[in-house]
Formats: sequence, C-alpha cells, structure tokens
Amino acid sequence: MVSLRTAWNWARRHLGLVEEFPGTGLDYAKIEEGLPFMTWDEAEARIAAGDNPEDIWDCIYLRPEEITELLEWVKARPVSPWVYPMFVFAAHTGVRRSEIVRALPSDVDLPGGVVTIREKKRDKTKLTTRRVPMTPFLKRVLADWMKKRGKGRTLFCKMNGKEITPREAHNYFQRGLRVSKWAVLKGWHVFRHSFISALASKGVDQRIIDDLVGHSTEEQRRRYRHLFPDVKQQAMLRVFG
Repeated sequence: MVSLRTAWNWARRHLGLVEEFPGTGLDYAKIEEGLPFMTWDEAEARIAAGDNPEDIWDCIYLRPEEITELLEWVKARPVSPWVYPMFVFAAHTGVRRSEIVRALPSDVDLPGGVVTIREKKRDKTKLTTRRVPMTPFLKRVLADWMKKRGKGRTLFCKMNGKEITPREAHNYFQRGLRVSKWAVLKGWHVFRHSFISALASKGVDQRIIDDLVGHSTEEQRRRYRHLFPDVKQQAMLRVFG
C-alpha cells in the first residue's frame, strides 16, 4: 500500500492525476510483532516446548562468551581471509550487513579508536553516519587486516580487490558457521541483536545504545527493553514481597 500511495502521489505531481489517493477507511490487518530476543538456552527450551525453530532462531542473541567462542570457530575455518575480520567487525559494532559491505578503509580511525558507519535506514532522504568506538580486540583485528587486505575500494574486499555484495556476505556467513552448532543462526543480524542485548543487560542508557546502533523508532527499542535490569520486578517485590 505504501508503494501504491507513493506511485499515486507521483502521478499527481507529474502526470496530472487529480484525485487523491483513495486510502481513507482502509482496514489494515494487524502485524504480529516478533518475539522478544532471547538467549540460546531460552531458545532451546521454547523449541523443546513446541515452538517453530525457524521463528525462534531468528530471535536469538549471544552472550559475550558465546560470541568469543563463535569467533574462535570462524578464525580456525578454511574460508577467505576477509571473513574473520568481517565477523569480528559485526560482533563488536552491531552494524547491519549492508553497513558492513559499504564500509571504507578511511572509515577506520585506528589512532582515534573509532569507526564511522555509513547508514541508509535512519533517514530515507539522505545518507547519514554514526561513530562507534572500537574495542581493543576489534582494533587489533582491523589493524592486522588493513595490512594484508586487497587494494579494493571497500574495507572488506576480496584479495583481488573486488567488492563483496550483500548476498555474498550472507553466503560467507553460512560458510563460516557450517558444520557447527552455530549453523542454526540466520545471518549477520544476530551480531546486532547480541551487541544491543549485551549493552542493555548491563544497564547502558537507551540513548547511548540508540546512538551506537542507529535505532530511531520505539518499535525497535521495545523488543530489547526486557533485557534492561528488571526495575519492574524489583518494584513488585517491594510492594508484594
């Protein structure tokens, strides 16, 4: 409907269409909100109780120690040399897949310890950026990668310099986790969920999280809110014991 409305309004501006879009009174079906993000243990428990694994594994987030274990697995895998640094980049910044493949070498400020993320989703009318501080681990991995990467335009490129497409990035995500317990994970977004969840579970201010990951809607924030230290439960205990 949004696409149809956009085309209709374009026709009004450029083709002389007079009538306004006949959208008044349309009754839209309710959209089912995804499940809250959950730990690996919680996911396995829900699947054992009968939930659809396809839905559950899409809502998973990994604890920091699980991220470390996963990265060690990928590092030992016989895959292309750019795959491991890309995994570390995703896990330690919470970036989207599209932001990963757009990153440029100039976006990495090793002396300053920050990386600039090139956005597309925060504002549909213009390209925006945000800056994310690098963890010491990410800084070491990127410093090593910058020494041996190909001469391509993008930060993560093939050794012949050719850019990596989003589809290729997804394929290499699957290759990196093949024949491991991590193979059930759906894609790069699991690192984004994990990054946000780790911050939320430590009580990091929501405004800081929004700035780091580029959240801009209340719907995005609500799915992570249950991970904040449980103030509501403490309030109930104070009243009811």
